[in-house]
Amino acid sequence: MKTTNPPTLQKSNRRNEKIYIAALNTLTLKNEENLTELTYALEHIKWDIVGLSEVKRLGERIVLYKDFLLYHKGTTPGLHGIGFIVKKHLTDCIEGFMGISERIAMMNLKLPGYQDPWFIIQIYSPTEQSDLETINIFYFELNKVIRDHAHRNIIVMGDINGQIGAKRPEENTLGPFTYCNKTRSRNG
Repeated sequence: MKTTNPPTLQKSNRRNEKIYIAALNTLTLKNEENLTELTYALEHIKWDIVGLSEVKRLGERIVLYKDFLLYHKGTTPGLHGIGFIVKKHLTDCIEGFMGISERIAMMNLKLPGYQDPWFIIQIYSPTEQSDLETINIFYFELNKVIRDHAHRNIIVMGDINGQIGAKRPEENTLGPFTYCNKTRSRNG
């Protein structure tokens, strides 16, 4: 798989504008009050796209607000749920959303300056306490999404519900930002 730097929008004045992408476990966005709290919290950081875990909203919907678009998918009342919040200036770049399950969603973007589309996959992994079958189904679905839909430019992000522990010598994706006081868990 080819790795690239984060996407950058090419503006007509030839200045590069970075796209800020983040992942967040919201704990809940069940109602509009929770969404309002999230938007106030996001006012103090740079963001363009936020992948959301533990949204806890039922159904699969795209809702356009004044400054952003919210996509979510959830099937179990009061649990799980996945989604994206995208600033309005990027809505024309979105080619589509695909809710694979209430734990995996994908957004397809066609950004100016890039020949190939970008695929952002947001995940909400089962916890360590989940039964092995649930965990295996999740990772099978995730591998299938990556294999079937993501061709070149891909970002996989979200709540992995695992402890990664210290960086292993053969790894180059974690960078220097690991928490070394714990050992790697099964999900890590």
